[in-house]
Amino acid sequence: MSEGGSKYASLFRTSREEEPEEEQVRPLRRRNRRKTGKRSNPAYRQVTAYIRTDTYELVHYALVGKKNERGKRLEFSELVDSLLREWAAEEGWTPEELEQFRT
Repeated sequence: MSEGGSKYASLFRTSREEEPEEEQVRPLRRRNRRKTGKRSNPAYRQVTAYIRTDTYELVHYALVGKKNERGKRLEFSELVDSLLREWAAEEGWTPEELEQFRT
């Protein structure tokens, strides 16, 4: 063995002795732009649901090429939202009726 007690001791010793030069760290610039999207929109809430993997894959592939009413690609969250709204309406619930519970 070498004098450091390990055959790799010399490598560690040299790496500790060689101090890297201090890099000039620039602070990250924040963009002054308006937040857009569902994440920053108070009308939306992120939720979690467990669905079967095969169901998710089936829907994911079925959505390819589908367009929403604005002509953009139909998102999974839009599909889930519309299906839940339809179900709630079938159950007799409307967004207007929900207001009585918010006060």
